[in-house]
Amino acid sequence: MRLTLSCLALVASLAAPLTALAAKANLLVNGDFSADTTGWSGATLSDGRPLMNLFVDANGELVYQARYDRCDPGDPPSCKQFPMSPLLSQAVTLTAGTYKLSWHQHNDGRQIGPINAFDVRVLNPGEPLYVLDPSTGYYVRTPPDMQGPILVIDPVTNQWVTAPPATHTYKFKAPVDGIYTVYLGLHGVGRLVDTGLPYDTVWIDQVMLTKVCKKGQTC
Repeated sequence: MRLTLSCLALVASLAAPLTALAAKANLLVNGDFSADTTGWSGATLSDGRPLMNLFVDANGELVYQARYDRCDPGDPPSCKQFPMSPLLSQAVTLTAGTYKLSWHQHNDGRQIGPINAFDVRVLNPGEPLYVLDPSTGYYVRTPPDMQGPILVIDPVTNQWVTAPPATHTYKFKAPVDGIYTVYLGLHGVGRLVDTGLPYDTVWIDQVMLTKVCKKGQTC
């Protein structure tokens, strides 16, 4: 009995630091959105109007809904081009090396409009998110590094169906030490709120950014 108790005490003493290490593994602040959008930027546009289709729900999940209404009647078409869609971002200081970014996603695909994926983008230090499209004169978002599908083709019916829940992982290399920016957003511009049409909805949770270490290496 004494040996058993000693073993239990040893296991408990080892478990505490392991738990602490696990808690510190995520390099992003509030990746589980338990503190709403604390640590993240982009829930409100620069004009002060909140993005009502980007919020944290009662379950602590980040919700993106494929509707978009930043423009007022009479505004030029360019207002629908920049920014392209609801975005949330977080800047994080990284040392050069290999990293893994993952997130859990589940969906309600309505098969209407151009929204068909959830975009993830990691910008290197000084890299722009938007570039000028010379053919239109609008600033457009650069292509995502990875996407989580909202709709997929059913191989049996050959019809679009809602993509099943999944955890997606993007592995990338940070070439230099510096401040990197992680962007989360819907793909495409969405559609106006006042159309009355159903819209795709995406729930995002457990956004994790961790450094990939070689065997025996301390990160």
